[in-house]
Amino acid sequence: GTGVDIPYEVTGLTAALLQGAYGSNKDIRDFGFARATATLYTIAQIADIGNQLLRQSNGAAERVARRRLGKSIAITEATYVTNGTGSSQPLGFFQAFLAFGDPAGFKTALSSESRAAAIGKGISALEARGIMADDLVVVMNPTDYWELATETLGSSGSGGWVLDPAGGAAGSPPV
Repeated sequence: GTGVDIPYEVTGLTAALLQGAYGSNKDIRDFGFARATATLYTIAQIADIGNQLLRQSNGAAERVARRRLGKSIAITEATYVTNGTGSSQPLGFFQAFLAFGDPAGFKTALSSESRAAAIGKGISALEARGIMADDLVVVMNPTDYWELATETLGSSGSGGWVLDPAGGAAGSPPV
């Protein structure tokens, strides 16, 4: 495939310097970029349908062929997006995750850290890369939400609730 370089920021955001009197030193910040290369691939298939069938079917044969081609291409795309090896084919996201180590190594033991603290650590890591949490949305299934809402701080709950029971998650965000 053909490669396209896509730049992205690698320097975290920091607060600007408050300037003093006119002519004082200016705050100079360098920031860096890295690049990711997106390799473009083509998925193609040919459907061989006779001209007579195409003419006599009033468009039905063409519709069937288009639908089958679309489904076939979708199956191929889904396979590569999820499980592609990256060698002469796209790198699938499962393989990309595994390139950074076993996902099981990133699990948080709930006996030592609450779900809210784990979410807070994730948000902090994003902000360290310059991705601000202003518009961040945390999506979780209802079971996890209600378990999060009933967690307490400390092994015996002596530290209080992780979230304010009156305000819910919106009343006391994890960061």
